[in-house]
Amino acid sequence: MREFLSQWSSVLWGAIGGAGGMWALVKFLPETVVGHFLDARLEKVRGEIRRDVDAEIEGIRHELGREATQRDLQFTRVYDRQLRTLERLYAALSELQVQALAFTTKWEFTTAPTLEERAVQVGEAYDVFVKVYYPRRIWLDDDTQKQIEEYLAVVRSAVNERRLAARQRPEAETVDHWDKAWDAANGEGEKMRKGIEKRFREVLGVLDIHLVAE
Repeated sequence: MREFLSQWSSVLWGAIGGAGGMWALVKFLPETVVGHFLDARLEKVRGEIRRDVDAEIEGIRHELGREATQRDLQFTRVYDRQLRTLERLYAALSELQVQALAFTTKWEFTTAPTLEERAVQVGEAYDVFVKVYYPRRIWLDDDTQKQIEEYLAVVRSAVNERRLAARQRPEAETVDHWDKAWDAANGEGEKMRKGIEKRFREVLGVLDIHLVAE
């Protein structure tokens, strides 16, 4: 009888222990499976977000690179156009200043060209400069345009004064128009021409040290 009860007790406690273990296993397994599923899903979502972000960043980089290339190309075109414009303007400016000085000089010419011929030459040089300048002002900044306009006004004044001097009677006690013409062309005019040249060099990035010092 005692042996039977002992065996039955072992079976009962084993059953109880097995039921508890089974309950714990039944309770633990869903939590583990669900947690593993959520971790896998979260990692998948993270991967998808990372891929989307990387693709977006790459797209932005590509767009920025394309825009930078376009800006570089546009800058190159503008700089090339400015370069050609300034080359033509500077050549015309130099010729105009030479002719203005020749027309207003206080030195008398013993050979050709005559005063009348020099008047034609300075007029032609002025016309050439104006024809080069006005259609291309769009490539110049406001300050450069202002410098050029002021220079042209000085040249016109010098030429007009020299023409008045040619008609002035030697004995007339009036203003010496010849002196005014030469001072305008050789003084203020030459100073302004150098200022325009300096400005051209600044735009082209070839400003010399001695010009900065001036």
